[in-house]
Amino acid sequence: MAAVAAFEALEHGAGQAWHRLLAQGKRTWDLSLPLFLSAAISGPIELARRSGRPIDPRDILAHTTLERYGARHFRDPRLRQLLDRYATYSGSDPARAPATLSVIPYTESAYGAWHPMGGMHRIAQVLSDVIREQGGEVRCSTPVARIVTEHGRAVGVETAAGEVFPADAVIANCDAADLYDGLVSAPKQAAQIAAAPASLSGFVLMLGVAGRTPGLVHHNIWFPRDYRAEFADIFDDPQPPNTPTIYLCNPAATDPACAPDGDESWFVLVNAPRHGPVDWDAEGERYQERILDRLDALGLHARERARTIIRRTPADLERLTGAPGGAIYGTASMGPRAAFLRPRNASPAFERLYLASGSAHPGGGLPLVLLSGKIAADLVSRDLQLAG
Repeated sequence: MAAVAAFEALEHGAGQAWHRLLAQGKRTWDLSLPLFLSAAISGPIELARRSGRPIDPRDILAHTTLERYGARHFRDPRLRQLLDRYATYSGSDPARAPATLSVIPYTESAYGAWHPMGGMHRIAQVLSDVIREQGGEVRCSTPVARIVTEHGRAVGVETAAGEVFPADAVIANCDAADLYDGLVSAPKQAAQIAAAPASLSGFVLMLGVAGRTPGLVHHNIWFPRDYRAEFADIFDDPQPPNTPTIYLCNPAATDPACAPDGDESWFVLVNAPRHGPVDWDAEGERYQERILDRLDALGLHARERARTIIRRTPADLERLTGAPGGAIYGTASMGPRAAFLRPRNASPAFERLYLASGSAHPGGGLPLVLLSGKIAADLVSRDLQLAG
């Protein structure tokens, strides 16, 4: 494969090391997909019961970190850096994230990277179309003030305008911290979430850019020389990273509908600490200029070509989504038991209350969020059928 040849060109033997890493990723994937990713789970005991045997942490690489796992396979720091990048898929630090996350390069290799034609918002549009086709109603811009509970059961929702919607079951797709310390009162669950390490956030620039950029593909990443310093700035001594990794998505390279003819739309993302430890309302404009400087230094001429620039800081993400501090993934996946610390899809605080979000099981990112929704839907169907 091309990746093996590219790795071998950087380090003798690295191509085969990458091949072995993907083979282990397949074993982890084959074990985790049916047992963990596709069903609700409460902890390692249930996972062992479902599998019929105790799960050895070494089977899913939970016994070591992603950073150490990469160092075991590669000497070249660029190759280690590439593998470390996958920790950010769950908002985590590669020095503390389990090597289980090395399953992600396997899934990318096996299933490819997919883009919904028309843009990412098409996923939400299609889901809302299905709801309407099934007789449901979609209400946007309707803030929920609280989930109504009676006798330990969720029985409806009340909007900020005071309108109450009775329900046989309630699925919450907000951040679990907001759910348990806002929409309902569940001190135990709220305390558990507060005690877990929060995920990183993101600083985003969305640019409408004149013209096409030679060599710019759909997904582009530029790493700094000191990747470890970036995570120290995010998790250890929170501050805007001085030289962050830059991810630039240029969907027009694949889907011309994502930009006017002959132009491009860029989604530029850098990892960032949460709002709170850093005052992003004060830092936002300065940091935008720093990122534009980096883009210009890369030869992209972002300033002179940009027809429009929209900024989203962690503070903006907090206001837009309710996620505390703008933490994209809720809690970070750090430590061997991290996967079991995520809030459950079936709430232990109230019957008929379910969670389906990036902060709940099985995790963040669109594929896992959609799996979270499917798990919650399966639980609702099961519980309502049992209730007759």
